[in-house]
Amino acid sequence: MKRISVLFLVFFLTGCSSARLPSAKDVQAYYAQPFSAEITFALGENTAICAFSREGEVYLLTAESPDSLAGLETELSGDAAELRYAGMEKAFPVSALPEKNPAVLLRAMVSALAAGEFTLVGTEEGASAAGEGFTLYFDAKSLMPAKAVFPETGLTVRFQSFAVG
Repeated sequence: MKRISVLFLVFFLTGCSSARLPSAKDVQAYYAQPFSAEITFALGENTAICAFSREGEVYLLTAESPDSLAGLETELSGDAAELRYAGMEKAFPVSALPEKNPAVLLRAMVSALAAGEFTLVGTEEGASAAGEGFTLYFDAKSLMPAKAVFPETGLTVRFQSFAVG
């Protein structure tokens, strides 16, 4: 009787933990889709509210606030970057951007998620996906992101909304 109780407890606990954590393939498929998001990021003392989206291989980060940055767009497509602000445009290689650039970091994170280059972990809030240079916290059921942390650069991104498709 004692063995049956122990086995039942083990199966019950194993079943509960696996039910909370989504499959890596589901996470990979979810983040491989086109999306649009509203984000708030903090980098040191600086914060900004931005729109962030991906359509195919084109990533676009548009600053909405503070007023001094509102309208600044960073578009990344392959190895090319383009900055647009107040009717001016400047194109150059992505490698010319600083490594702490939020558009570059977010693109690298989404690309790693879509490629399956992450490890899933259960958390009290839901789940997280950890990859090279980032940890993304997301809802285990809906897969919607809540927060991304880039510890090497000090960037924290909070997702206000995230729509796929």
